[in-house]
Amino acid sequence: MNVACNNNVNFKSGLTKEILEMERKIKPGQVENYFRKSPYRDWQAFYRIDLKGNKTHAIANRLCADVFKNLRKIYDLRQGLSMQTLILPQDLYVFNRDASDGYKDMYFFSNCTFWRPEKNKPTFDVGTIFLPNDVSSLKIINGAAERAYEENSESSPHFLLYHCHEWLHALYFKLVQNMTFISSHHYDTTMQNYQRKELTPNEKEIVSSVLGTYPTTVEYGQYPECYACAWSKFICEALAPDCRTFAKNPIDLMKKTPKEFQDILKKVTDIKMLHWDGTE
Repeated sequence: MNVACNNNVNFKSGLTKEILEMERKIKPGQVENYFRKSPYRDWQAFYRIDLKGNKTHAIANRLCADVFKNLRKIYDLRQGLSMQTLILPQDLYVFNRDASDGYKDMYFFSNCTFWRPEKNKPTFDVGTIFLPNDVSSLKIINGAAERAYEENSESSPHFLLYHCHEWLHALYFKLVQNMTFISSHHYDTTMQNYQRKELTPNEKEIVSSVLGTYPTTVEYGQYPECYACAWSKFICEALAPDCRTFAKNPIDLMKKTPKEFQDILKKVTDIKMLHWDGTE
C-alpha cells in the first residue's frame, strides 16, 4: 500500500492531541517486548520483530493490538476454523528501503508466502507486516489517509487505516495457511488462485462507490484488497475516540452498505481450498 508523505493534520480523522502525545512518549523497545510476551500471540510469533526505534509504528501497532483484541468480543475471525488466536499478526518488521532490493518501492505490505527479502538472513513467516522506516510521524499517515480519501482512492481517512489494513491481510493469510494445513490442502496453490481472481467491471463500479478505487486498480490481489479495504473502513469508522475500543459495531456499518456490495464482500472473502495440482 503506497503512502505519500503529508505533514498537515486537522484532527478530523481519529488523530487527537492525546494520541500524538502518546506517540512522543512511547518506547518502541517496550512495545516489542509487549508483543513478544503477549498471551494472544500465535506459535513462533514475533521472533523477528524489529520496530527500529520507530515511534510512529510503535504506537500505531500498539493501538491495533487493543483494537483487534476488542474486535474479538464482537466477531471471531476464526469461526471455528482455526485453533490459532488470530488477534495479532505473525510478526512486525520496520524496513529501511535502501537496505535491499527486496524493499525497493515497497510501502506498507504483508507477505502471503514465506519470504526472504535480504540475502543471508532468515525468511519471514506468513502474516508478517512490513512497515517503512521513513514514515516517521502520525501526522504523515493522517495527511496521506485524508488526501487519499478525498481523492476517492482509499476507504477511510482514519490515521489507523493503513496499519489496520495490513493487520487484516496478515490475519487472513494466517487463517488460510492454518485451514489448508488442517484440511490437507496446499497453501501456496490455494493462495495463488485467490490472489489471481479479479473483480468484474460492474463489481469494480460498486466497490469503488463504497471503498474508493484502490482495490479495483491493483493488478494482482483484487479480492484480498477488497476484503482488507472494506473491513479496515468499518473498523476505523466504528472506533471510539481512544482508538482502542469501539463506539459502534463494525458489522452494523457493513450491513448499512448496499446489498450488491455485501454480496461482493462475501464473494471476495470466501476462498477455495486447493491441492497442489489445483484440484479441490
